[in-house]
Amino acid sequence: MKDAVLKELRHLTKHENVAVINRGNAAILLTMLQSTGPILIPQEGGWMTYEKFAVALNRELIKVDTKQAKIDLEDLKRKITAAKKNCKENEQVLFIYHSNAAYTIAQDTKEIYNICHSSDVLVAMDACGSIGTELANGHHCDIMFSSFGKWKLIDANEGAFISTQNKDLFQKVKPLVAAVSFDGNFSLIHQKIKDLPNRIEFLRNKSQEIIQDLSKFQILNKSQKFPFVVLVKFKNEIERLNIAAYCTKNELEYTVCPREIRIMEDAISIEVKRLES
Repeated sequence: MKDAVLKELRHLTKHENVAVINRGNAAILLTMLQSTGPILIPQEGGWMTYEKFAVALNRELIKVDTKQAKIDLEDLKRKITAAKKNCKENEQVLFIYHSNAAYTIAQDTKEIYNICHSSDVLVAMDACGSIGTELANGHHCDIMFSSFGKWKLIDANEGAFISTQNKDLFQKVKPLVAAVSFDGNFSLIHQKIKDLPNRIEFLRNKSQEIIQDLSKFQILNKSQKFPFVVLVKFKNEIERLNIAAYCTKNELEYTVCPREIRIMEDAISIEVKRLES
């Protein structure tokens, strides 16, 4: 069944070189170890261990400006220039980001890739909230990874993958992959991958229902194509309580922003992705 999983992942990522490992955080760490220079991350919409691991590795960490989790491409260019100035000989800058930021904001993956590659910056795409969609396109990154953990799109409760089209890069990763190998339930992962289109459609439909129900509020991501969370802005405590009451009544889990892994504004993030499809 492992071979069947790898075959499916090659199709989803458009990468020939794929490894299944034990955890998503292990994939992030392996990714960071493929570069020795500064690490760029978005200000918001990513994952908490981007910063944590960069600091632990004693790397220069540079945050790229965002607006409601959307990466500011002009600031990305500026931050790349700044990072390159600080690079020592043979060091390479890494940019790591979530292509469906905060599980709902589509990034311009092709333009990000072009900007980075014009400056020889390694691009790592977090596909936890985009795998199975057009936003997880291996042609627009050097490395792709995703967790299969709880509340992810491929929600097998364990495991992750890391992939690349670059054979030399994969050979560098291989010895490290052995240290974080996966020996869990490949059959369940395969089942979840095959059901991925249905899960994506279910979550999209549920999000649209919520957006419709809460139309009197400012929905920050109502025009997004893959809203696996719904971001509802609140202006005051009364609005916050009303949105929270709606979630409680409809058995929807939520988190309160500002949160770096969602958006840094006053809003409630309705975690649609936590629903069972």
